[in-house]
Amino acid sequence: MKQWLFIGLCLFAATALATPTVGTVACNPADNGALANSSATVSVTPNSMVAGDLVWMIAAARSGAVTFTISSSGGQTWNSNTQSGASIPLRRTFWAIYNGTWSSNPSVAVSATEGSAVSLCIVGIRPTAGKVWAADVAQVESGVTTASPQTITGQAATASGVTIASFVSDSDARTWSNLTAGWSTFGDGNLINTTGTGLSLALVYKLNAAAGATGNVSYTPNTSSVARMSIQTWKEEVGTPPAAAIKFHPGHYLWSTKKSFNSDGSNLAAMLSDAAVVCANSNVVGMQLTIYMGFLEGAMAGDYGDGSGAGGAHPWGFDAIDEILDALKCGESPDKQLMLNVSDSVYAGTDDDSRTIYFPDYLLSSSTYDCGNGQNGVVNTPNPPPVATPWPTWTGGLGAVVCMWKPAVMDRLIALRKAYGERYDSEPQFEMISAGGETAIGAEDVGFSYSAYITQLKRQMEATSAAWPTTTIRLPANYTGGVSNGDSEMNELLDLCATLPNCAAGGPDPELPLPIAPSSSSGRTIQANELFRGLLRTTCPTQVPPLTSPCGFVEWTTGGTDRRADIPWVGEQQDLGLNVAGKPIEDPSEIQDYQKNTMHMRWMIWIKGGRWNSGLAPYVSTQINSDDSVYSTACPYASCAP
Repeated sequence: MKQWLFIGLCLFAATALATPTVGTVACNPADNGALANSSATVSVTPNSMVAGDLVWMIAAARSGAVTFTISSSGGQTWNSNTQSGASIPLRRTFWAIYNGTWSSNPSVAVSATEGSAVSLCIVGIRPTAGKVWAADVAQVESGVTTASPQTITGQAATASGVTIASFVSDSDARTWSNLTAGWSTFGDGNLINTTGTGLSLALVYKLNAAAGATGNVSYTPNTSSVARMSIQTWKEEVGTPPAAAIKFHPGHYLWSTKKSFNSDGSNLAAMLSDAAVVCANSNVVGMQLTIYMGFLEGAMAGDYGDGSGAGGAHPWGFDAIDEILDALKCGESPDKQLMLNVSDSVYAGTDDDSRTIYFPDYLLSSSTYDCGNGQNGVVNTPNPPPVATPWPTWTGGLGAVVCMWKPAVMDRLIALRKAYGERYDSEPQFEMISAGGETAIGAEDVGFSYSAYITQLKRQMEATSAAWPTTTIRLPANYTGGVSNGDSEMNELLDLCATLPNCAAGGPDPELPLPIAPSSSSGRTIQANELFRGLLRTTCPTQVPPLTSPCGFVEWTTGGTDRRADIPWVGEQQDLGLNVAGKPIEDPSEIQDYQKNTMHMRWMIWIKGGRWNSGLAPYVSTQINSDDSVYSTACPYASCAP
């Protein structure tokens, strides 16, 4: 009988590197956890990797009667090194060059289920920029030894690269010390499985700057230890890693409008109900969520929920997102997709003080995140915060916003996106992550600087792209202000999006009324939409900000840079245009025509509310069911994954 063990992978953000960079080791079980090979199925969601990374995996058991083999490859081509002999402890290593896409969690089969400890660990190593990995010196396996210290004979590297060595001991009481200088440990250097008398995996590596002897590596156990050891070397060669394949599932999406995981659990229940609606409609590809920052990160910086399913009756963070992803597994293939927007602002109509409800406590309590006006992390209007609700707002309805133009505050928004990228980038169902909230902002009277704001937005875009290398990142562009009406700033953002390997653009709502004329002096024009398709502003050269002057309605003409062939567009329809009193009311077919044939959308998101009503009401669902097409289903990136 075989037991199937599923493995998770390591992470790191893509940056220009001068040397190889070692990712974080992931083990199943986690360090000091328990896992016996009498267990049923164990799985860990793979974390983010980039095409071209070296993936090294080790399976070990406190047994002399099991064989390890690759079961599910996860879409990779694995090299399987020879398994160690038939006495305790057993171990086998595997390695691959990551191709940029996980088709599933990779898995290892264990041939016997006799209840002893079994551990699987995996780590990834990114090559130096401009280099690719190749095998250098084959694995050498050492037999069982009880020596102290335990020593592995080094290898002769033929080029720069990395050498990985392992010490696998038959006891969870083992500790290790006095590692040879120049070598480093994966994790804390002692990865423990507590099942029975347990296992200890001491996994170490050395980065080789050039060809030459690695030297022997010694590690000293605290007591006499039965252990097996191995060593293997890889080299770097000049070359270009394969482009990461970006998940791409074009089509129509439902926007579930609840924006928090509230204390009674009703909002999450509503989202799960919306997921069922999505599952029931074959013409809907997936669901979008927009969640306030304070429900994705806890009171302490870096607390995103542990994702263990221990969120209790009212999950938030990782636990809540995991539940929603599970709900989008509809019993069909493919599963439905998820888009996530991180909300960094609160608009009118809220009955609570946004600073304490919608944003993390640490952001509000530390002067590290001073917005420059006596408030930390988030600015409310008016200043100081009101004592009555609902509060007044800036023009455009904005009530509170994270002061993301401050670098220390943007650091936290970036950290959140990196943490979620680590967990979900390799999730096949995760289609899109926002690289910021919508670009329109009305906080100009609280120490705000458009120049600083654009600089920090660009930081966020680049960091999000790197942290989610196989997922589309979205620039939710609508307006910017500043010099020359903000057109130059918006063009900066669009130009950056065009250079990133996985960037799409598109903000809320269409221009109104529809159909639009090539040049319009009335109605609701949207700066980003006009610039995106190559139009230039011809009136109101001093509009600052774009939502406060009479020039909200402007004339445009052709002659700009048409980006529709270079950046995929995200169409989104909120209530405006469907059911807002005093504004043009459009038929969904007119909105579909605008987003498809004018903006060239690849994804179309319809809000669940307004004329969508409860579930897929006929007014919008009839449109989707009769025409769920998009401008193009062709891959808009260098490489796409199904």
